[in-house]
Amino acid sequence: MSVLTTLELDTIVRGAFSVKDSFVLPDGEAEYKVVYDEKAKGAFERLYDTLRPKGYVPRLTGSRDDCVLLVRKAPTEKGSSRAPVVLGLLTLAAVVAYGWLQYIVFQQLLPERLPLLMGLAYVVILILVIGLHEVVHRRSASRGGTRAPVPYFLPGIPAFTPLPSFGTVLVHREPPVNRDALFRTGFLGPIVAIVLCILFYAIGVLTAATVSMEQVQSVRAALPNIQLTTPNPSIIESLIVSFISLIGGGPQTTSGSQLISPIAAAADTGLILTFFNLLPATQLDGGQLCESILGYRGLRITTYLSIVALLVLDTPNYWVTAVIVLVIAGRPNRISTLDEVSEAS
Repeated sequence: MSVLTTLELDTIVRGAFSVKDSFVLPDGEAEYKVVYDEKAKGAFERLYDTLRPKGYVPRLTGSRDDCVLLVRKAPTEKGSSRAPVVLGLLTLAAVVAYGWLQYIVFQQLLPERLPLLMGLAYVVILILVIGLHEVVHRRSASRGGTRAPVPYFLPGIPAFTPLPSFGTVLVHREPPVNRDALFRTGFLGPIVAIVLCILFYAIGVLTAATVSMEQVQSVRAALPNIQLTTPNPSIIESLIVSFISLIGGGPQTTSGSQLISPIAAAADTGLILTFFNLLPATQLDGGQLCESILGYRGLRITTYLSIVALLVLDTPNYWVTAVIVLVIAGRPNRISTLDEVSEAS
């Protein structure tokens, strides 16, 4: 990173904005009163792309009528915490443990259907969905020299919780450029995850095995939290099953039988995690989408509405999720954007 002289910094800023007045601050930093017009939003993005690699961070604040551009040196990077790594490893261990449970079930019910491969498929699919979700987050959030947000995975407890994970909380190390960037960060990851889950769920239904309800009940008696099928399929999953049945694909069930598929179970888990992350609650993907559109006050309202909705649902899994959201909401962490004046496109 190069150190800009006052003249160089002033030239760059005046090339992007119409300046009314300027003030030189200590350490080569500066403050400008600028004209905000229809080109200001794009001009600020280009200014950020120019200054951030040079070690400077611009911030647009105030209002459209009284717009102030602040240029500061980028903060030094603090030592990274081990918590994200530890939580990531715990989540990975939980996914593997749930895959092992799938192997045990197939070994008991359908030993001829390659139980080890089925358990491995569950692990690989879930890791792929979660992993690509976070990779897209990092790629969409990284711009210029911006450091990507840090994911804090929320692991489940094997054999005690229905899910190997309760999603991911994103912690921004640097503010997003504007509300559009905040929206992209919260939007693209879930879209990729949903597309993958739909694909794998269809494959799971097509390759599912049929077992009797007596066999299913015996397994559930020993492992009450094991996910064999989707007992209450979502609208997306119901549409997939209906379409596959319409074209004559997949195994058929009778009143005394049930489909089991680790592939479909992994896809269903991925969908549940994705929809949880889309709750309009603070620090979740849905929270970022909500804040980019409604602002911080709107986000606080939707966060507590999400908690109430989860508590009303008579499912322990949702109650655990509500507690997690409540804990996160109790420590408000506003995601301030660098451009505080422009609205989302």
